[in-house]
Amino acid sequence: MKKLLLVLAFLPFGFTYGQCNDKVMESYGGTCSIALYNSYIAIGVIADGYFDEVYDDERIVGLMDEQLTMYDVIVEQLKAVRNDPSSKLSEGDKTYIDNVIKCWGHLKNEAQGLKNVATETNMEEDLYNTGRDAAWLIIAELMGFEE
Repeated sequence: MKKLLLVLAFLPFGFTYGQCNDKVMESYGGTCSIALYNSYIAIGVIADGYFDEVYDDERIVGLMDEQLTMYDVIVEQLKAVRNDPSSKLSEGDKTYIDNVIKCWGHLKNEAQGLKNVATETNMEEDLYNTGRDAAWLIIAELMGFEE
């Protein structure tokens, strides 16, 4: 049920994107930034739990599989909006969406890296760390955090 609710939370709204006003686009952008930030935090906390032996391998695999599936859904939806001419997005909006998509890719690498460490199929702590570092740079920029 949790999976369904999370996926439903990211389904497109019931209006056409061409009808969006600036306030709606700002709200959508803010929501994307917060989702990225929360996902970044969640993967980090889950990793901490794993390395502190709070979570076992099986739990990590399940949690990361959920994350990876959701990230794929989100990216496909963002690509559809970005590439739909009827969305009438500005070049700035398209650039923003491109950065958000890129960040989801880095978070996906982070999640996959943690999953790989847990399954010991490929000790990819580097994939986890590089994904995490790259995601943070984009998140910080999108949210206006100063380094």
